Amino acid sequence: GTGAPAVITIEPINVRSGPGNAFPSYGTVPIGSIMAVVGVSPDGEYWVVNIPSEIAADNRGWVPARYTDAQNTSNVPVVQPPAAP
Repeated sequence: GTGAPAVITIEPINVRSGPGNAFPSYGTVPIGSIMAVVGVSPDGEYWVVNIPSEIAADNRGWVPARYTDAQNTSNVPVVQPPAAP
């Protein structure tokens, strides 16, 4: 398909500051939320999504891929995760 990389949540999920439960949550998004994808974790388990700068200074949140339906994400860059807190 054509279009911008995006995910739709298929479960309510926490958007976190990094890939894993050790990272703080920015909050929960409900089922059916659509988020723009800007990257993927090296292991492919997490999408990096664009979130407002008032929530995260770097505009990045991390969401578990298994709880999303992804669209047009085959060419998104691999993003190195931040160090675990």
